[in-house]
Amino acid sequence: MMTMDAYPEVLERVKHGEKFLDLGCCFGQEIRQLVADGAPSANTYGSDIWGGFFAIGYQLFRDKDRLHTIFIQADIFDEASPLTELAGQISIIYVGDLFHLFNLEDQEKIASRIVQLLASKPGALVLGRQSGNESAGESSRSGNHSGRKTFRHSPESWKALWNRVGQSTGSKWAVEANLRVLEFPPSTSDQGLSTSKSLRYTIRRL
Repeated sequence: MMTMDAYPEVLERVKHGEKFLDLGCCFGQEIRQLVADGAPSANTYGSDIWGGFFAIGYQLFRDKDRLHTIFIQADIFDEASPLTELAGQISIIYVGDLFHLFNLEDQEKIASRIVQLLASKPGALVLGRQSGNESAGESSRSGNHSGRKTFRHSPESWKALWNRVGQSTGSKWAVEANLRVLEFPPSTSDQGLSTSKSLRYTIRRL
């Protein structure tokens, strides 16, 4: 669920009419968290490449009769997708566990598309999480036999990406990013806790 430091601000802004988009929303659980905490669902949007997630979300939460979120099936790389209808209208975009699925070049394309979707005014906000590392670099996903590389950021490389995107889009961004170590119970074959690193970030338009 959305446990970002900026969550209280996000909740208040959506309560007061600003539009929120969960990019790569899966079942829409983060949207439903906002709604449960008092945000009007009519101010929320969710998008994912597979529309089947939306129906599963309604089944899981049993709220199809009262949730007014607009769900959009779209490929973020498709310049003619239905997402383009929201260009310049969104105040807050949440991106959970999406960027780290792609290589660095594709990540910059996603970030540029996010800039297009956001309102062009100071305070427009991007927040989220992804797998990260102290040292930025390419990574091979576990179980990936295609040979496709992904890229994991350090806080410094993540800020550098948004500096480049800002230059290419004529925008400026203040980026806060930090790594958090997550611990998981061991499997039957492991000794002790297993860990992974999560990059949490808040990006604000200047």
